[in-house]
Amino acid sequence: MNNFFLPNNLNTPVVPGPNSRVIVDSLNPLTATGAVSILDLRVAGEAGGSTVTFGGTLDVRENITIEQGGTLVLNRPTTINQNLIVLEGGLLTHDINAADDVNKLNLTVHGDVWVDYLGTIDVYAKGYRYRTGIGTGDGQRHGSYGGHGAIANGESGPCYGSIIAPTNRGSGGHTDYGGGAIIINSYGSFHNEGTISANGGNSGYAGSGGTVFITAASISGTGSITADGGYGTSAGAGGGRISLVVTEKDADFSNWTGLISAYAKGVGAGTVYLERGIDKPAQGRVVIDNNGFNAQRWTDLPPTLEYTPGEIDHAILYIHNDSLVRINESMTLWDLWLWDENSVLDLNFNTLYVNSLPHTLEPGSVINLGEIKWLAGTLLQFW
Repeated sequence: MNNFFLPNNLNTPVVPGPNSRVIVDSLNPLTATGAVSILDLRVAGEAGGSTVTFGGTLDVRENITIEQGGTLVLNRPTTINQNLIVLEGGLLTHDINAADDVNKLNLTVHGDVWVDYLGTIDVYAKGYRYRTGIGTGDGQRHGSYGGHGAIANGESGPCYGSIIAPTNRGSGGHTDYGGGAIIINSYGSFHNEGTISANGGNSGYAGSGGTVFITAASISGTGSITADGGYGTSAGAGGGRISLVVTEKDADFSNWTGLISAYAKGVGAGTVYLERGIDKPAQGRVVIDNNGFNAQRWTDLPPTLEYTPGEIDHAILYIHNDSLVRINESMTLWDLWLWDENSVLDLNFNTLYVNSLPHTLEPGSVINLGEIKWLAGTLLQFW
């Protein structure tokens, strides 16, 4: 239903256009299915909760503001030429994906992004539907994406997608959806005091975590950014993928004190990529952290499908907090650290080339046959 421009839903006889400031304050959900261009958009909540959905592209020449009780649903690429503001009680999301849908939250913001305390950007369980997706697998299983999900019987799906620039949705398990996709490119600052979430669905055989990919001049705040795997029937789905890239020359993550997680309860953790302003492209840190949940499944490096070979050749890998990482084929890293005694690297009969001087991998452990070849030809063989 395309009712955004119907006269009965407007307080002016003029249909909104590129020079219109639009305030949505209605209990009746509004939907625009085609491309829309307006000057400014405010989704208000005074009427008890307003919801507006844009099914096509959206171009806003000034700001988007989502107020308490307001919900803005963006399913196709959106351009905001000034700022995005999500106030306390406001929600930004995309629609749930049916079998053939490709809904994602994909924003280009030429100004700043501000997410207030109790403001939310959330695509929980809005990725691939149950039993679909690249990492869905066969039989009674939980979904995979950044890490492998659990199985009751059958086969888990593969790990897939980019680590540095993820855009995929999370895969469904046997009975629930994967997490959706949040992709935001901000030319200004990104400040989050609220919740940014692409977690997988939690019911039955759960869905994997989805994607959060944020590029900004700087990132700060005390909120949360998560792409956790869902936890359903006594087991979990794989974690998703998070990538945070800051572009301002001296920017790092010292002004971020909130939570970043792509963990999976008892199965394969997802990936978190962090790139500072001083890092060259693709030369940041890859962190795999399972938040203390002992991994009975693993995270594949490199991923099996939809991955650019050599993508993390110049990145540093950190394995944390009960994560199990399996080398899927011979590959290269810039450096490698196993951060605690429950961090495990499975060479899986492959060779790992590390372009740094050799150092201890303790307190973690390395399992299965394979080789680690360090800079200057130092060789560690595992039998």
